Amino acid sequence: MAIDDTGRRRRGCLVGALVLAGAELALIAAALIWFGRAVDDPTSAGYGLLRVIRGETPAEVFITEAIIERMAKKAGVPPDEVAALKREMGPISKDLPRLSEGEKEKLATLIRGAVEDGRVTDDELAAIRSYSYRSARDGNAKP
Repeated sequence: MAIDDTGRRRRGCLVGALVLAGAELALIAAALIWFGRAVDDPTSAGYGLLRVIRGETPAEVFITEAIIERMAKKAGVPPDEVAALKREMGPISKDLPRLSEGEKEKLATLIRGAVEDGRVTDDELAAIRSYSYRSARDGNAKP
């Protein structure tokens, strides 16, 4: 005699599905709360993400700025030098879509070299500025 336990299995699947749905709802609620708090703070990633969603900032620019800030903080660059680098990257970021991939890689190497030692000097900022402006205005740039 076999015992029919299909009702028990269905109940177990239903409970599992309800638990999974509850966890997903909690995760969505937490993300919405974080995003809601972050959009009020102009220094947060959430605010930058909102600017991308609104179309005020290209996604490539947002990602580039986030990477540069993360690299600089990880290398121990003082906050005033990070701010100077971000100010310098403002006009450069607008030229990023016009740069070829090779030029972007060279620019990334210049930026990486500038922050690696934990200091960003005026000469390094000038080199970054000079290279990016030359590259963005080069009509013969190859993708």
